Amino acid sequence: MNIPTPILGIALASCSINANADILLLIDLTVPNTITISSTSGQSSATVAGTDFTGVLLADFFTGLGTGFLESAGIGDLVYNGDPSDATPGLFRSADSVGLNVWSLGGSGSFTENTVAFTGSATWTVDPTIYAEMLANNHFGDIYAPADSDDDIATATLIGQWGYIPSPSALAVLGIGGFVMNRLAVAATASADVLMNVDLSVVDQITITATDAASSADASGSDSTGVLLADFFTGAGGGGIFSSGTGDLVANGDSSDTTPGLFNSSGNFGLNFWSWTNDATVGFTTGAQAFSGSATWDIDSDDYADMLAGNTFGDIIAFADTDDDIGVVIGQWNVIPAPSAMALLGESNMKLANTIAALIVAAGASFTIAAPVPGSFTYQGTLNVDDEPVQTDADFIIRLYDGATFITGISQLNVPITNGLFELDLNFDPAYFDGTNYELELIVRSPAGGGAYETLNPRQLLSATPYAYHANTADTLITPTIIKGSDPSNLVTIHLDSTASDASALRVTRGLGGTFANSLVDRVIEAESENTPIGVLGLANQFPIAGVLGPDTATFNSAAVLGQISSGAPGGQAAVWALNSVSNNNALLGTDDYSADLQGNVRITDGEITKNYTVGSYDLATPIAYGFVNFDGTIANGTPNFSATLSTSPPRYEIEIDNENYFYNEYITVVTPTAADVSTRTDSSGGRLIVYFENTDTQTYAQTNFQFVTFKTSGRQKMKIHEYQARDLLSSFGIPVPAGQTITNANDAANAYTEVTQAAGTDLAVVKAQVFAGGRGKAGFVKLVRSAADATAAADFMLSNKMVSVQTGPEGLDVNTLLVAAGVDIADREPGKPDEYYIAITTDRNTRRNTLIASREGGVEIEQVAADTPELIIKQPINPQIGLQPFQANEVAFKLGFKGKQVRQAAMIMLKLSELYHAKDCSLAEINPLVVTPPNDTYPDGQVIAIDAKFNFDDNAMFRHKDLQALADPTEENPAEVEAAKHGMSYIALDGNIGCLVNGAGLAMATMDTIKLYDGEPANFLDVGGSATEEAVTEAFRIILSDAAVNGILVNIFGGIMRCDIIAQGIVNAAKSIGFSVPLVVRLEGTNVEAGRKILEDAAADLPTLQAAGDLGDAAQKVVAAVG
Repeated sequence: MNIPTPILGIALASCSINANADILLLIDLTVPNTITISSTSGQSSATVAGTDFTGVLLADFFTGLGTGFLESAGIGDLVYNGDPSDATPGLFRSADSVGLNVWSLGGSGSFTENTVAFTGSATWTVDPTIYAEMLANNHFGDIYAPADSDDDIATATLIGQWGYIPSPSALAVLGIGGFVMNRLAVAATASADVLMNVDLSVVDQITITATDAASSADASGSDSTGVLLADFFTGAGGGGIFSSGTGDLVANGDSSDTTPGLFNSSGNFGLNFWSWTNDATVGFTTGAQAFSGSATWDIDSDDYADMLAGNTFGDIIAFADTDDDIGVVIGQWNVIPAPSAMALLGESNMKLANTIAALIVAAGASFTIAAPVPGSFTYQGTLNVDDEPVQTDADFIIRLYDGATFITGISQLNVPITNGLFELDLNFDPAYFDGTNYELELIVRSPAGGGAYETLNPRQLLSATPYAYHANTADTLITPTIIKGSDPSNLVTIHLDSTASDASALRVTRGLGGTFANSLVDRVIEAESENTPIGVLGLANQFPIAGVLGPDTATFNSAAVLGQISSGAPGGQAAVWALNSVSNNNALLGTDDYSADLQGNVRITDGEITKNYTVGSYDLATPIAYGFVNFDGTIANGTPNFSATLSTSPPRYEIEIDNENYFYNEYITVVTPTAADVSTRTDSSGGRLIVYFENTDTQTYAQTNFQFVTFKTSGRQKMKIHEYQARDLLSSFGIPVPAGQTITNANDAANAYTEVTQAAGTDLAVVKAQVFAGGRGKAGFVKLVRSAADATAAADFMLSNKMVSVQTGPEGLDVNTLLVAAGVDIADREPGKPDEYYIAITTDRNTRRNTLIASREGGVEIEQVAADTPELIIKQPINPQIGLQPFQANEVAFKLGFKGKQVRQAAMIMLKLSELYHAKDCSLAEINPLVVTPPNDTYPDGQVIAIDAKFNFDDNAMFRHKDLQALADPTEENPAEVEAAKHGMSYIALDGNIGCLVNGAGLAMATMDTIKLYDGEPANFLDVGGSATEEAVTEAFRIILSDAAVNGILVNIFGGIMRCDIIAQGIVNAAKSIGFSVPLVVRLEGTNVEAGRKILEDAAADLPTLQAAGDLGDAAQKVVAAVG
C-alpha cells in the first residue's frame, strides 16, 4: 500500500529503504531549474567495483515514470572517494526508470565497506519540465552500484542512501517546521523542554532565540565552553568559528557581553554556542528558566547550506563544545519554520487579487464543465506587497495539486510586472488534464534573482472549462446526437488497417464517478434492436481472438459483460447468447485461472446460457440483484428478481430478493441516493433488505430515488491467527522478526532448533505451543532451550499432553503445532530492565480515527500500563486521507527514547505496521514487545526487532481477504461456535446444564444472571440476533443439544426486529426434526407474540416437555426446578 503525503509528492511506501545504511549523497533543489548533489561523510555499506561510465543509481528518486534525459554538463568535483575528478559529472534517466543515475565521476568507481563513499559536490542546470519532476521526488532512497537504470538493481550492490534538502518554502507544510527527511539521527530527550528556537529564514543568517522554558537539570561550567546543540548537522561539518554575533542571548540571570559566538569543530555534528556572559562561571538550575534574549550571526553560503540540511531538533548539552565532550542534558533546541514557509499555513503578507485564467474557447459541441482543457493556457493576476502593487520583475514556481497531493510543477523566471499585473504562459503536459479540477499554487520571489521564495495563498481552483475544437474526453453531450440513414448497407463502417496486438477498430470508454454501484446500472455502450434480433454481433475467425471484449479492470465488483433480460420479455430469452455452429468449438469459453469462471446455476440448451438467481448461486464478481427504486417504492428498472415496498413508521424501503433470505451478515449492499442531502443506512429484517434515508440537516427520515446493488458473501468470519502466522504477516511487510520454524512432529524439533539458532548466531531458542489460549508459560508450554536435545524433549512434552490453563478450563486443549524460534538477546535500558517497547494501531473512538499507540513499557499488558502509569502511553492520531507520516513516526520514536540509528529502524517499523493495518483491514495490529538488541557489527546501535504480535481483523471485511481466511485453524476452534457463526449467531459454551436461546447479547447476559440467581448453571451463551430465520432457530437448538451436559433449555425472546412467530415456528420445526427429551421453558414477549404463542399451543403434541413462562424470573425458576 502507498501512503501519499502533501510534501512535494513524497511516496515513502514506494521507496526501498535500508534502515542501517548511511546517507551518502544529499539532493538540493532549492534553486529553480538547478540540482546540486553533495557528498556526506557517510560510509559505504559494502565493497563493490564499478566504472565511472556506469556510475551509481539513486533508486526510487522519482515518484513515477516520466521524461528521460541525459545531462553531462555538471560543474563540480563530486567523485568517488580517493579518485581524481574529471570535472564532468553527468546525470541520466531512462524513460522507463524511476531512478536517477549519477555517472562519469572519475576514477574506477569502486567502493570499500566502512569507508567514506564520496567527496565533493556537483551542480546541473536542468530543463524546467525535468526540474518539476525532480521537485516531486521521494525524499530518500537507496544507492546502488554499479547501476544506471532500474533494470540493474537486481545485479547491483546496495552501498548507502540518498537524502533530500527541502527548500525553505517547503518548511512547515505539516505544521512542524522542519526538514522531515533529515529527522533521523537525532537522539532527543522526550521529557526535556525546548530552550532555544533556531531561525534560518533569512539567507546566509542564523538567529537563535531563547524561550522561557526551564532547565531539566542542574549544571555549571565556563562561558567559554558554553552549550552544545547536539546533532545540529546531518553530516560532519567542516568546522568554523563565528564570533561576530549581535544580540543579548544569555543564560538567564547573567549579563550580556553582546559578543555571543558559535563554533563547529571539524568532523562534529553539534553546534556550540559560547561566550554569552561576562562571568567566568555560569550555571543552570532545575526548574528555573535557562536562557533569555536572542542573537543573530551572518554566515557564509556553504555554512548556511549545511545548516539548512540539518536536523530540526535535538538535545542541548551543558557544558560541551564538541561531540566528544560529556555534559548534562538541560533541554532541547528546535528549528522554527521560515516566514516563506508560513505562507503555506496562511500567514503570507503577499496576496493575489482579481486572478483570472484566460483559456481559449471555441464554438462547437457543448460539453459539461468537467470536459478537459489543453496543457497550455495563459494565467493572469496581480501581485501586491503590503497592499502596494509590485513594479519589479519576479521569478515564479507554478505547481498543480489534486487536493493535498502534488501533481507537477514548472517555473518561469524574470517575469515582467507592471503595476502589479503579471501574465504567465503556462505549458503543462496535456496528459495531466483529464477532467480533474486542480488547484494552482504560485511561489514567487521579487525582485527576480534574489531573496527568498514566498508561497501565495490561497491556492486557486483551476476548473476545467469548455474547450470545443479539441477535447480528449467528454463526460456528457447535452443534446444526444442521432444518426439516421436508409441505405441497406451498413450505416457506419470503421476499418482499422493495423496488425498491432492492442489495436481496436472502435474503442469507447466512460469514466464514472461516485461508487462502483453506478457502474453496474450504467453502461458504456447500449445497443437496442427494434425490429432485428441482434443488438450487438461480435465475429472473430481466429483463436484466441474475441469478437466482443469487455475488460474488467475498474473494481472487483465490475462486470466485463453484463446481460440483462427486461421484465416484459417473453419466456425462453437469453441474457447472453453464445452460438456454436462448428463441432469441437466452445460457444462460451472460460479460462482455468480461477476455480470457477462461471459460477452459480447455469443452464445450457443448444448454446443458450442463462443464470438463475437461486440460493447458493453467487460470487463477488456478479451482483445477485440491482436496480433503481423511485421515491414512492416503485421500481424503475433493474434485475427482475426483487420487489420493493415503501413502509412507514419510520419511513423505510423494504427490498425482498427472490430465493434469498437477506441477513446483513451474509450480504453486501451499496446504496446511492439521488438526493445529495441525505445519509444512508441499511439493515435486514425478516429476510428482507431494509434501506433508511435521513435528512442531514433536519435529522429526520426522508424519501428519495436511489440505486442499489447487492452481492452475496460467504458470511462474516471470525478470524484468529496463531503467533507464528502473526510473525509471518509482520515479515511479509518488511518488519524484522527472529528466525523461526513451525513443526507438528517432535522428531523435527532438533533440525528446527539447529537451523534457527545458526541463522541468528545464538544457541538460545524458544519452543512455544500454538493454541488460541493464554497462560502458555505458566502451563509449561513455553520453554527456553539451548540444545537440540532440549528442543526435542520440550516438543515431545507439548505434543503429547493437553495444555491446561485458566483460559482453557480443566479439559485443556490439544496442541498440534509448535513454533521453534531463535532466542533474542535484549539490551538493558538500565541495569535489570530490558529495552522493551509496545506499539499498536487501533481505532480511537474518541477521535474517530485510527491511532498509533506506543509505550516504553513493553512486554507487559498495555491495559495495566494505562491504569497504573497513563503518562507513559503516547498516542498519535492518523489522518485517514494521508495515513501515518514519516515525521509522525520519527516523533514517536524520539519520545520513546530510541537513540541514533534505532530511530530510523523504529520509525520504519511503525510505518510498515500502519501499511499492514490498512491493507489487511485490521481492527488491531499490536507488537508487544518491540525490543532493542545489544550493539554488534551489523547494528552498531542495536537492532530494533519485533518479538511477538497480535492481530484482530474486521470480520465484515474477511470476504476480500482469502489469504487470511486460509490461515484459519479449525482444529483450534469449538465446532459449535464455528457452526453458529455460519448462521450469524454467537455461541459460547459454558460449564452448566441449562441451555439458553436468547435474542440480543444484553438480554442473554441478563438471562444467565437470572438463572444463577435461582441457583442454576447456564450451559452456554447463544444470541440468535435480530434477524434469525426459522432455519437458524432450528440450528440453534441443534447446537445447544449437541452438548451432552444440557438437561434443560430456556428460550427467552423479547421481540423487536426478531419476531416471536419466527422463533415459535423454529421451535416447532426443531421438535419435529430433532425432538425434545429435555424440559423446555419458553418466554415470549414483543412483536407478534400472540401469533407465536398460538403456534406453540397448536403444536403441543410435538412439544411434550414445553412449559410457558410469564416473565424472566418465572422462566428461570421453572427451568432450574425442571433440571433438578
